[in-house]
Amino acid sequence: MSGSIAVRSRARLALALLVSVVLVMAGGALVPAYAAATTLTIRGSIVVPKGVSPADYLDGVSLEWRNAAWKVGADNAYGRATLDERTGAFSITGVDAGSYTIRLAGSTTVKGITVDWDGTPGPVEPRSGGATGGGGYGWGVDTPNTWVTVSGADATAEPLIAPAFGAVTGKLILTDALPRGEETVLFLEATEIGGMPWDIWRTTAPVRPGVLSQTWRRAVDAGTFDVDAVARAYVDGTYKVWRYVGSKRVTVPAFGTATMDVVEQRPKITGTAKVGQRLRASTGTWPAGSKPTFQWLRGGKAIAGAKGSTYTITAADAGAKLSVRVSGPSSAWGPVPTIRRTSATVTVAKATLAASTPRITGTAKVGRTVKVVAGKWTSGTKLTYQWRANGVALKGATKSSYKLPASVRGKRITVTVTGTKSGYVTKKMTSRSTSKVAR
Repeated sequence: MSGSIAVRSRARLALALLVSVVLVMAGGALVPAYAAATTLTIRGSIVVPKGVSPADYLDGVSLEWRNAAWKVGADNAYGRATLDERTGAFSITGVDAGSYTIRLAGSTTVKGITVDWDGTPGPVEPRSGGATGGGGYGWGVDTPNTWVTVSGADATAEPLIAPAFGAVTGKLILTDALPRGEETVLFLEATEIGGMPWDIWRTTAPVRPGVLSQTWRRAVDAGTFDVDAVARAYVDGTYKVWRYVGSKRVTVPAFGTATMDVVEQRPKITGTAKVGQRLRASTGTWPAGSKPTFQWLRGGKAIAGAKGSTYTITAADAGAKLSVRVSGPSSAWGPVPTIRRTSATVTVAKATLAASTPRITGTAKVGRTVKVVAGKWTSGTKLTYQWRANGVALKGATKSSYKLPASVRGKRITVTVTGTKSGYVTKKMTSRSTSKVAR
């Protein structure tokens, strides 16, 4: 979800001049606390969604209506309303001729989910580009309304279609906690599947500063939505954090609850951490379509030229801690252009040397010279030697050949070859023993 946000084209009249009518119970019907001056009547009905009765949906609901010709402070008779909660039928008596907008007021609670009918198209989004954040409507539950024109006779309004709604809840898990500021929130932008692509719905859920994991919840219209989520912090008059943390598709059932966990992911290294092996890095959480860059680190410092999503481990990395830093745009629409996330470290294990069992050549006899054939080892391996008599190291006998002195007569001779190479585990290989050294 990216680019500028278009204003929703749904026909919604501004409700700033709505006249709220205080209703009291009279004979099972809701009526206002004053009498009307005229005799024209508006009749209509509220159609509630399937799966819920009018009595359950309309318990706590009242009506508000507005005549476009009224002026604030004018001396007008505003009419009198009755609402049958059992059927949804309503009437507004004592109104003048004119065009009217009628909407729900009060609140509805169904299966533990409550919506306040306050006249706004869902919870508003503060601070960015006006009341709803750059032209998008709040992602919540629309206040339903209907229209009617009264011209000298009673009139019937179009059915007032009450929306189905549900709740979205889930866990928010961050890689880095938000700082304390004037605002720390999870900012959500939703596009309804099957709706107009420019219809962008926005809302926020509070986030506790310094906390990496918490739950959030919002009442919204029923439907299926693609949702982008951003963690943000407004500190000292500016956005210090505006960080994309995930995208989800969520289906909100009518009068039910959908779960939408938002889990921010760091870059992750996969592969075997050994010299000569190739490692691969994932980007972690990043906006769709973005092209973040990579930088591999050894001991927290940049490795020259290591800027791809893969890295082949060299001998210089043996025993070191490697990580990868991924940088790029923090969101498609936010004011903070770039963020950096660093993976957990992996410790490079030293490689294993290829080696052979050494073999002694020559005659085991005092005064004769014996030699060692080391066999095949990893290319570039440095070899050292140690001759032994009956398993005891012989002082100074550290070359690839050894002249047998009288002191080893009657003993069996072996040789140990030690191989070393940068980035590899040192390896020792010992030959089979000779026969006993003869005179």
